[in-house]
Amino acid sequence: MDVFTINAELSRLQYSIYLNNIDLQTKQEYLERLKRTLNSIDSKLGDFRGNNQLCTKPECSRSTFFGNNADTVEGLRDSDIVPSYKDIADNQLYGKTDQIQAKIRELEGDISALNSSNNTMESSRRTLIDRRNEIGRSS
Repeated sequence: MDVFTINAELSRLQYSIYLNNIDLQTKQEYLERLKRTLNSIDSKLGDFRGNNQLCTKPECSRSTFFGNNADTVEGLRDSDIVPSYKDIADNQLYGKTDQIQAKIRELEGDISALNSSNNTMESSRRTLIDRRNEIGRSS
């Protein structure tokens, strides 16, 4: 391999490393945003769960709320409000949490692969530099 070929290969490798580093930085930033979002959702989910009593209390009874209206309000709460509140927590918030966790795992795998690729390319780059230096010394 001559110096010109080695320099061309070094240029190609450096450009690939540069592109990998840009991709790596982008994925790391996205990962950090997802982790912050997950923490925020977890916090809000705790708050949301803590406010469950707003749906179930106060109890409506014939002595506090008279007549058929008490039964209607209680029926509405039990058949619509409480299940909807539970659905928001269980399916929507937990569902989003699961999706975010899956994306975090995916990004962590991508980041690991990019780091491995960068290490391989850096090793190849050092080898090419060493070869170029040997050719320079022998000339």
